[in-house]
Amino acid sequence: MRIHDWRLLVVLALVAAALLLAVPGVAGAHVKAKYKAEYRTRLTDLNGGLVAFARNFENMKEGAIGQAQTLAPMIGDGPQHDQLVAGENWCLGIYNRFKDGPKAWDYAYAKSINAFKGKAARYFATAAQQRTFKHACDEFKSYGGVLIELANEHVYDAYHELGYDPPNIDRSAKAIADAEEDAATAREGWTRWLVALRSLQ
Repeated sequence: MRIHDWRLLVVLALVAAALLLAVPGVAGAHVKAKYKAEYRTRLTDLNGGLVAFARNFENMKEGAIGQAQTLAPMIGDGPQHDQLVAGENWCLGIYNRFKDGPKAWDYAYAKSINAFKGKAARYFATAAQQRTFKHACDEFKSYGGVLIELANEHVYDAYHELGYDPPNIDRSAKAIADAEEDAATAREGWTRWLVALRSLQ
């Protein structure tokens, strides 16, 4: 084979390698064969935890919205005032019960992701692959925290606003809007980094 042909083959090989590296996750798709099943199971569990938090968030959010709709027509000194106060006290009870929950939940969940991240050397052979994996874990954890802590804090703030007499309907609605914005950011981010982690299998 002529030298020109050899050079052409080398160039084509380099181009192919560059294209491969351009595909997200492909270059790092090297979980050690004997740990692939373990990796997949652990990642599924971590994502399942976030899905459970997301469902709880939606339930609590809808509960706050429902309470605001129920209490709003009762505001005033009319015959339903006692019922209004009972509803306010119920909302305040929800806030007091769960106000410290989001931070504690996020701390516990972050520990689970850190434990997964701590197995980088177990799952990946090279330092570069391990760094890629750790970075993806950190991003996944960060976006999960936006849902678990920030979005939930806004939801419980919404209950808190309904616990006043009279209830702060507008401020409760603002807290719900902030919660929904955080939840949307979290969902988009954790989905993106879940895909990245799965691509490393």
